[in-house]
Amino acid sequence: LGRKGFAAVQIPPPMEHIQGNQWWTRYQPVSYTLTSRSGTQSELEDMFSRCKAAGVRIIADAVVNHMAASPQSTSTGVAGTPYNPGRQYEPYDYNPDMTHHLDGQSTTNCAISDYDDMQNVQTCDLSGLVDLDTENSEVQSTIADYLSSLTAAGAVGVRIDAAKHISNYSVAAILDKAQSLEYVFQEVIYGSGEAVQPEMYTATGDVTEFRFGTNIFDVFNSKTSDKMKYMATFGEAWGMLPSSSAVVFTDNHDTQRSSSEVLTYKDGENYNLANYFMLAHPYGHPKVMSSYYFTDSDAGPPGTPVHGSDGSVSCDDGVNWVCEHRRTGIANMVGFRKAAAGTNATNWQFDPTNANRVAFSREDAGFFALNMDPSSSWEASVPTDLADGTYCNAITSDDADLCDGGEQVTVVQGSAYVSLAPLSALAMYSS
Repeated sequence: LGRKGFAAVQIPPPMEHIQGNQWWTRYQPVSYTLTSRSGTQSELEDMFSRCKAAGVRIIADAVVNHMAASPQSTSTGVAGTPYNPGRQYEPYDYNPDMTHHLDGQSTTNCAISDYDDMQNVQTCDLSGLVDLDTENSEVQSTIADYLSSLTAAGAVGVRIDAAKHISNYSVAAILDKAQSLEYVFQEVIYGSGEAVQPEMYTATGDVTEFRFGTNIFDVFNSKTSDKMKYMATFGEAWGMLPSSSAVVFTDNHDTQRSSSEVLTYKDGENYNLANYFMLAHPYGHPKVMSSYYFTDSDAGPPGTPVHGSDGSVSCDDGVNWVCEHRRTGIANMVGFRKAAAGTNATNWQFDPTNANRVAFSREDAGFFALNMDPSSSWEASVPTDLADGTYCNAITSDDADLCDGGEQVTVVQGSAYVSLAPLSALAMYSS
């Protein structure tokens, strides 16, 4: 990760959660003890330390809108902490008044049912999960202490899960009390005409831009064609957040399972090409998915470790871990993204005979060309803002700097000769 230039890794929620093998058990907090299915606090801190030494920072997924669903009888989390019926949890002294509840009925609450009603969205229970009273100053302080414990352990920032279900004013109050957070982004899913919108949260940090994934799906899925001709306006003009505030991704742990309108690893080369474009284009702060194979949408991760004792990795084998971030093209496009930081997309080029093809420069720092035609190659001399010289196609090289195993492309008099097979791409940048 560090060698390829990844700045940070978002890890699953590290707090104690309910027992079970399903992936979503990690999103049902029992306590804020830093012990989870992944390991203990000391193991977590060791991972933070090793990543830091490699130049990779850690962003922890923080589930602070709610606690686990209220059990039928007293149960225990993965670290042994009990939680009780009637909305009672250890971080809040087992006091149900620290949760949102119906007037005069501290053990029951409304369920979210109307996304046009802000109060319903932000005070009722989401999918049976016990909603915390995040307007309460004591609750805010407890959450802030938890966030501070993450940075004390070595995280540099947090993703606020389900921030949409917390008032933006409460988010601000919590973050004001937390210590040493260098970076925050908030999960706020866009819904047309809904009472709570992503734009409401840009003052307290970056915000997830879920429209990015659906917009990318619309132009990169295997059933569409002739869409590359529209890409010169991609970004804010497509109705998305300001680039400076948007965290963007083709898919994430939720949409991978819940949406038929995003690309995932199951979409093959179209998925890879979408990720290349995401990393080549300047819009937003990109996040690359790294997942595991599944057929059951509830299934938790495989029991096989990523790294074998013999130095092998159980990645891209169709059974265990997908490891999208390890794919040569995706990993090397991170270097492109860093090399082109701070530049705009310029000198857009299109094939007048085939609307499945597009190319653009990142001023004089990079050049990207894409052939989305599934059946025909693209052979053309394409203008670029890169200086004349010989460059490596980062997508095909195991080492974009050394160009080992990758093709070289020469820019002559401001043009690069593009030779792209069906469903392939070219990316070059100045080191």
